[in-house]
Amino acid sequence: MTKYIVLFFAVLLFVSCSSNNSFVNYIFDSTKDYQSLIQNTKKADIIENNNTIKAFMISTYLNQTSVKWDDNIFHFAIGFYKVDEENNKSKYKLTINDYEDINLTKLHKNSSLYESLPIKNSWADYFIVEVAKDDINITINDKLHLKWIKIDENITANILYEQF
Repeated sequence: MTKYIVLFFAVLLFVSCSSNNSFVNYIFDSTKDYQSLIQNTKKADIIENNNTIKAFMISTYLNQTSVKWDDNIFHFAIGFYKVDEENNKSKYKLTINDYEDINLTKLHKNSSLYESLPIKNSWADYFIVEVAKDDINITINDKLHLKWIKIDENITANILYEQF
């Protein structure tokens, strides 16, 4: 019995004296940045008539995650993935509140921003999407509506941000 008590206190000593960079904290990252990123991340699918997913979009609204993002521009990190080869030949377009003149910059998978994204798909293509707030007609009660449209069939994946 005394062996178990000594073992219990030894384990308690190691667990209570571990640093904040422990393995558990590494796996379950509870930093403010991570929490903010996960709260501002959404996913939408392009689903065809037979209920099969043809493509999907993962979007993270970056303005609320860090002060480094310019408040006069909406910034998103968006991943696009087309499921099958036939879909890769289809044309798609991205709109924000039906505005199409959007700046897309390829996000490389070795960048620190890509590494910090809470939800990633290694097969998706990621971009930094930027659009000036002045270019989008927004009032106080408006929402940001991202649409990824499969042009030839007019099928969309929709993401709605209500707080920005």
